[in-house]
Amino acid sequence: MQSSVSPPGDQADIHLWSAYLWRRHPELIRSLHRIPVGATLWRAALDWLLIALAVLLAMWQSGVLTYLVALLVIGACQGALAVLAHEAAHYRFTRSQGLNDLLGELCLAWPLLTSLRRYRSAHRLHHRHLNTDLDPDWHRNQPQRLGECRSVRQRLLLLSGIGDAWQLLKTFHGEREGANTLQDVWLIGRLLFLSLVLLAFWYSGHIILLIKFWLLPYFLIFLPMMRFRGVSDHWGLESATGLGAARHVDVGLLAACVCYPHNINYHLAHHLFPGVPACHLPAIHQLLLSEPGVRAGMQISRGPLSVLRELITYRKPSAPGRHHYYG
Repeated sequence: MQSSVSPPGDQADIHLWSAYLWRRHPELIRSLHRIPVGATLWRAALDWLLIALAVLLAMWQSGVLTYLVALLVIGACQGALAVLAHEAAHYRFTRSQGLNDLLGELCLAWPLLTSLRRYRSAHRLHHRHLNTDLDPDWHRNQPQRLGECRSVRQRLLLLSGIGDAWQLLKTFHGEREGANTLQDVWLIGRLLFLSLVLLAFWYSGHIILLIKFWLLPYFLIFLPMMRFRGVSDHWGLESATGLGAARHVDVGLLAACVCYPHNINYHLAHHLFPGVPACHLPAIHQLLLSEPGVRAGMQISRGPLSVLRELITYRKPSAPGRHHYYG
């Protein structure tokens, strides 16, 4: 049953919009918070299966073109695993929090050389203090630098992350000051896991396979794609708060597989309801669009190329809270 409460303005804090939609559609939103365990586990298994098939294909049909295809597929699947690790950071991977963290670390985060728990500690602050100096992502990346660039070349250099490689790694790995990881049993587990994997490949004489089919896709495809997706989420937006505080990207099948797997393109819907599993975010998006006049206040881009154009043509806001674009 829908409530008759009045909607907040499109520049109202995103948490007010979340509360408004909760009051309007309590039963629907409560149902969308349910975790479809079978679907999440199947997605993780499918990502790993695609990685294995890409490796087998490249080894069976050796050649430069085959390897480049495998490189792209593996890097894209690494990105998909990172999105599922993000799900686990929100306790949306399994209904048991203990199993969520165990599988999230072992099958998703550790293979990507990161820690789920450390990422979660910083990511929680990102949601709580979105696009403010208390937001660790905003504070670390300083997206206002985009408006200070005087040429397209400077913007592309900034967006690429060249010169910010260490910051990119810290963004993904969730490092934060004051984190006492030396006493964390999960850190010991991660080091043991990575050591065992490295030793297994080394003593079996297949270390080159680890480099070719995991580390090279990681650095050449996965990290650049993470950088692009990271800047597309909150850079060059019409507003630092409200419905324009996070970008929604409409994507086709190819872009969904390569750039925005597992509905990560529904980023505004995710910030409205971080507890809703990714597979239900399209329903949240449609619910938001059903509100009269809401679309005008949202930042909706049509595909990665549209995002890139908006970022390249972005210019510094002429008034607080409102941003503009060239062209």
